[in-house]
Amino acid sequence: MKFNDSYDDLTRKIESEVTHAFLLQSYNEIMIYVEDEDRANIYESIFKRLLSKTIKFNNIYLSGGKDRVQALYKKYKEDPVMPCFFIVDLDFDFLLEKQILLDQNFIYLDRYSIENYLVDENAGAVFLNGRLHLGEEYCKDAMNFNQWLNNISHEYKQLLSTFLAIQKLDFHISNTGKNAEAFLVEKSWEIDHEKIINYIESVNNHAQEEDKLQEFIDLKEHYIQLLETKYNSDLWKIIPGKQLIVMFAKYLVEMCPRNKRRIELDDFYHLASRECDINNFDFIKNAIDSYIKEFAA
Repeated sequence: MKFNDSYDDLTRKIESEVTHAFLLQSYNEIMIYVEDEDRANIYESIFKRLLSKTIKFNNIYLSGGKDRVQALYKKYKEDPVMPCFFIVDLDFDFLLEKQILLDQNFIYLDRYSIENYLVDENAGAVFLNGRLHLGEEYCKDAMNFNQWLNNISHEYKQLLSTFLAIQKLDFHISNTGKNAEAFLVEKSWEIDHEKIINYIESVNNHAQEEDKLQEFIDLKEHYIQLLETKYNSDLWKIIPGKQLIVMFAKYLVEMCPRNKRRIELDDFYHLASRECDINNFDFIKNAIDSYIKEFAA
């Protein structure tokens, strides 16, 4: 599926996708659409654990972006012949006061993205125990998960406020999509403060060129206060998930012997989706249960 289609082509493909989903309704009780472009297995693992055995699904539909999920949802609402659910990332949408589409079956995650749920103490302990063979409880103690999260939250605050100000001012500067390594000490999970300082300085220079330096500085301060008020020590929940999960994986492997410090991120994603705390997704389960009851009434 291409994502640069013309409007007419996109409309026809959305209609085709929705029609295809409805043709499968004899085999599925619900359909689930997400905005990701890959790793459907992650959602499959999570929803198999989350949903009761009486609720069945065979497919996770990867829509390739929030706009496409919204378009599919709007097409579905024209004739909702079966229960469908549309799940999108939180991103910075609420912090930036973007227009939000909320409905019983259009659900925002309550963390930045799915990866933020995979950064999980139990998942980390299971991974470490597979390398250290010292027992999961020992691994939990050694990992010191909450302290690590607090440290990351504190150190990422300035960076997050910069990302938010960039997006609010619509600067064409790479931000949340940057690889985690852009802000880390080489071959480590640790934050490289010099890299962050240099990045923020480059944004300052751009703001100066746009004659918006003071506006940028004021916005950064506004977002720091907002982040402290809304998230405080839970700031990690709004760190871009693809950056956060890389830091977590690097943190874990650094606790392993040197001959066991390699990690395939795809494998870690899969393990974490099977071991993370499923209770963190109860808000989705409750929404699905409620909508299905109303739909069947």
